Amino acid sequence: MLITGAGGFTGIHACSYFYKNNYEVTGIYRNLINVNNGQWNKLQIDLQCYQSILNAVKKIRPDYVLHLAGSNSVTESWEDPFSYFNSNVINTLHLLEAVRSVSPRTKIVITTSLLQFSPQEKELPNHPYGVTKLIQKLLAEYWSALFSLNVVIAKPSNLIGPGPSKGICRILVEKIVSAEKGKGKPIIEVTNLQNTRDFLDVRDAVRAYEILLQKGLHGEEYEITSGYPRTLENVISLINGHTKHDLIIQQQENTKPDIYKSSNGEAIVALGWKPIISFEDSIEDIFLYVREEAE
Repeated sequence: MLITGAGGFTGIHACSYFYKNNYEVTGIYRNLINVNNGQWNKLQIDLQCYQSILNAVKKIRPDYVLHLAGSNSVTESWEDPFSYFNSNVINTLHLLEAVRSVSPRTKIVITTSLLQFSPQEKELPNHPYGVTKLIQKLLAEYWSALFSLNVVIAKPSNLIGPGPSKGICRILVEKIVSAEKGKGKPIIEVTNLQNTRDFLDVRDAVRAYEILLQKGLHGEEYEITSGYPRTLENVISLINGHTKHDLIIQQQENTKPDIYKSSNGEAIVALGWKPIISFEDSIEDIFLYVREEAE
């Protein structure tokens, strides 16, 4: 199988999981500098170069492709929407076209995001990142329909867990660990403590991707969530329970709370998946990872 974005937060977990479960894994990396020591195959490929990904697919002819590569910072997407379009849209098109050209029976899982739309409007992106993920989803749907590619769309919620994440939980834990090392106070600025998100451990998400590769239906879209949305206030409280250096909250101008509503992922649950790692265990593992990094 081929895994793009192999050097990213989810990609590292995915390569390790599938390799340990006896898949013949080839990870695609932007570069191979400081790549972990996993025993799977590794390729350095710029997905912006269509010929490079075409050659890789032609050589490997994978049974499965898990497309994890992409950019996922809302803030950065405002600063450089052009690079986000290239990363999330053009790269996906290159991959789909490469598979269509030389390995059309390959099963592909494209990962998008539950956070691509505004909290109030399910189909209204409210940032450039969201626009690129919507176009990515449409590409997957239409290439599946127009060219009969076996594409499945995965829409995970906020992924957390040990590893090089850029998510809010990792950021909060880093502030605390820095304070534990005597490097300043763990101050955070918030607009509304009632902002609500669903959080899912990345390792549970990877198991879900395996089920979609095995059982996901052609052209279908699957939400992958814990089913237990949490307020920012709840997240902060649970994180503070792991330290004597509580996060110091600085309240900014109050805004209407963002409440991202999601399903309980009924479609993927029906395929036999359910999350097994609790939010509390995820936070504990993030602390272990960040503290070890700080040593």
